Amino acid sequence: MTIGVATLPDDAQDAKAVIQVAHQTLSHARKKGIHVATFSQTGALKTVNLSLELRVKKLLQAGPSLRALTELLQLIKIQCQADELIIRHDAPGTRIYWDGHELGSLHQEGLPEDIFEWISTYLAPAWAVAIGFDTDIHDWYMGILNTVSIVSDLRAGCPMGYSLKVSDQTYTLAKEMGMGDVLANQWAGSSLAANIGYLGIPTTLFTKGDLTPFDRKKLNTHPFISARMLKDVAVLNLDDDLLMFHHENFDGSGYPRGLKGEEIPLSARAMRVVDTFNALTTPRLYRPQMNHEEALKELCAMSGKGLDPEITSLYVDLIGS
Repeated sequence: MTIGVATLPDDAQDAKAVIQVAHQTLSHARKKGIHVATFSQTGALKTVNLSLELRVKKLLQAGPSLRALTELLQLIKIQCQADELIIRHDAPGTRIYWDGHELGSLHQEGLPEDIFEWISTYLAPAWAVAIGFDTDIHDWYMGILNTVSIVSDLRAGCPMGYSLKVSDQTYTLAKEMGMGDVLANQWAGSSLAANIGYLGIPTTLFTKGDLTPFDRKKLNTHPFISARMLKDVAVLNLDDDLLMFHHENFDGSGYPRGLKGEEIPLSARAMRVVDTFNALTTPRLYRPQMNHEEALKELCAMSGKGLDPEITSLYVDLIGS
């Protein structure tokens, strides 16, 4: 009898993927002429080995604690392939401050300096709540969400801060559309969170060349994954419609539901315009970026097709100069 033992690696987000990994272990065992084989992407078997999606979901639902921050830093370390990233009370490490308070030291090895600066900046508010310098629980969740959004941007091949930029512009557009502060902030927070579902997508899909239709279908599940990960985080007051439908097209050609026109929630239509422009002006692995003027022309060409024409016109006027 030949036995293959498969653990749940980063790429296995569902039962089908786990079965595929199990087949790989069996094949490996047969080729090597051995009867028992183990397969683990992490290189070590653990009692509990949750998928990345479930680990991030658990983290987003956790209350303020240094233990939760340590778990987040461990995820960042893995995703960024750093050698070390830990909280320390003493040297060595970079001293982190928030609102005049010294929080402690953040020690890293092998993490690019620009990534470290982003992470330490957006981690600080959550850290302050965890150790009692800040009592606003919303700051904890926003600190975690901001940091997770940076990691998801990097995973998807976007520049750091891409989601933050889309969030800021969605807020401005919402205000221009006549939304009050509460709703504009809800749209902005939801835009920030919209792409964290990429953390639940297999790493191989972001590094391979040509994608198959099945690959694209899997990538297109990221809105569902974002919604699942954030389902029970009521403190953030997110817009579920924006999370789910920000890739729907005005002409019905989008995903995940193929909604058309005003069937698409207003918040999702607004973010779709903002996200499209920023995607066009952002360099990606599979295409060069457009300059500001080229992207505006492309946006106008998509008006009434992929994008809501009224919102597109308003956004173009807003950023046209």
